[in-house]
Amino acid sequence: QKAWDAQVDEEAYDDAVASGQIRVRVLDGDPSAYRAEGAVQSRVPLVITLVADLILLVVLLLLFRYGGRGRVRAPLQALALGDVERCAPGSLLERIGGEDYLVRGEVQDLADGEVLLDLGNRTVRVLLDGHANPVGYQQPAQVRARLLD
Repeated sequence: QKAWDAQVDEEAYDDAVASGQIRVRVLDGDPSAYRAEGAVQSRVPLVITLVADLILLVVLLLLFRYGGRGRVRAPLQALALGDVERCAPGSLLERIGGEDYLVRGEVQDLADGEVLLDLGNRTVRVLLDGHANPVGYQQPAQVRARLLD
């Protein structure tokens, strides 16, 4: 005969000790799935589940709030003021005066008359306006450009 443990309240325990038995409901075909009369239910699994759900909710809210690489942002538009040049790896979007910026990043896409630079946290579409682009795909590049609205 197989025995299973069950935690019961004090009244059920006293009755079981006095009578030598305890009433148990068993699932047909699976005697290990049972419920003893007067069983004390643990709330630990519920608490663990609620805490895990709360942590997931906080993570999702933080991702939604602060975005990240998964966040879709429209690329900035810029008009090249000179030829695109090779440069050391790294990202930069630095104002050099007025509306003019130095844009540095990795070439993400090449198209006729434009280049898309990946700056890590955003992308900049540079319209070449007749200026040369000797830099290839996935190579670091920089260009002086004027941001467009």
